[in-house]
Amino acid sequence: MSRPAKLHRVLLACCAGLLGVLVVYRFTQPVLFYIHSDCACTDWSDRVEAFAVLNPFRNRAPERAADGFLLDLREGRRSSYSTPELASDASQAKLRSLQWKLNFRENQSNRVTLYYKLDKNSPGAIPAYDSEGLIEVEKANGIWKAAKFDVVW
Repeated sequence: MSRPAKLHRVLLACCAGLLGVLVVYRFTQPVLFYIHSDCACTDWSDRVEAFAVLNPFRNRAPERAADGFLLDLREGRRSSYSTPELASDASQAKLRSLQWKLNFRENQSNRVTLYYKLDKNSPGAIPAYDSEGLIEVEKANGIWKAAKFDVVW
């Protein structure tokens, strides 16, 4: 094999390796693409109102815990998907028609913050998603639980 052919193969292998590393890095991030919003309504409105493309290959375990918490909240049950402190605070809420849509996500080591568009006023109708909410989910002993719930109606 000639020297230019070897060099070409080595260069091609390096490019393929670099592309592989970039793909793996990109797929470990929960948000693939993000255009932030100029809304300054709350401290986190820019994440709720932004245009974001979520990674379809992300770990969804924190989102399942948050969805379980919101479902229990809607059903008026004390949530097993949250910390005891949050469960007792949230069990008083009356949100029978609550609907939600995940819009953005931030990962820390054992904590994930999920930003939602919320709607509580349209049972059976097309949701307006005119409210904002966030849920912080923490991992303790291998189990994800909602630890903080904040909402702006």
